[in-house]
Amino acid sequence: MKTIRCFFVSVALIFAFMSTLNAKVINPSDSHIKAILGSQCNLLGFHNNAGSAILLSNSANAGPANESVADNTSINNYSNSLNSAPHQSSGSDDNGLKGKNIITAGVGFVSLTGLLAGAWTTAGYSGSSVLPISIQYERGLSSNFTFGLSFVYSSVSMSYSGTMDNTNSYYPYNSGQLYNYTDKLSLSGMEIAVTGDYYFVTSGVFQPYLGFRVGYEPISFGWSTNDPNSKYGDGNIAQAWSWGSGVPCWGLYFGTKIWFSNNFGAWVDGGWHGIFGAIFNLGLAAKF
Repeated sequence: MKTIRCFFVSVALIFAFMSTLNAKVINPSDSHIKAILGSQCNLLGFHNNAGSAILLSNSANAGPANESVADNTSINNYSNSLNSAPHQSSGSDDNGLKGKNIITAGVGFVSLTGLLAGAWTTAGYSGSSVLPISIQYERGLSSNFTFGLSFVYSSVSMSYSGTMDNTNSYYPYNSGQLYNYTDKLSLSGMEIAVTGDYYFVTSGVFQPYLGFRVGYEPISFGWSTNDPNSKYGDGNIAQAWSWGSGVPCWGLYFGTKIWFSNNFGAWVDGGWHGIFGAIFNLGLAAKF
């Protein structure tokens, strides 16, 4: 009898256990379940009160349902931070040049003063010349266009020293004698102009632009000599002569900024920059 009774009790327990498995009813307070689920029950919002049960879905069809919410949040935050990080190269700006200030300074080559210095040197004069020095300020009015003010200065000053054989009756001073004399020539001028530059590219290292300028150029020209026999065409003795005036100026040029960083770089351009400007120019640039 005991054997039969134990048999039926065993069958009943097995049947009850199989029914529990088929229904997937799990007591979360069980120590084995806690070990398996760990902290996932708390993350999913379930409470491990005594007597409560959790009805789980079919694990074979659920896929990776045990992903950590905290891990997902960290991954999403990291992804968002990568997407929102600024991706800028040297000299780049999301808003272009609008509201930016650019200051450039440099020197020029192939200019009127330089050509005169070469011609006067060939004629026997000696002296020095100042290459065109330029300073320009630009203000970004839009993402691609800047408006500014430019200042350019250049000069040449040379002299010629010689000895005059005063044996010709044309020279009444100390006829028949030799004497030394010195002639001096000088030309200087500056340019003050407003500028407008259009930048085709406002990001990256190279930012090419097309520019124009309109302004005014004061000019000063002088000549002097200590030769007492120097004459004007009317026969009067001439010791010095000077002329000063000014003329309107304009310019059209093409160039590029070369940014080594977001705030510091160089520039080079070529074109017509007025009488006292140069054909080719280069220098340093700063942006802030």
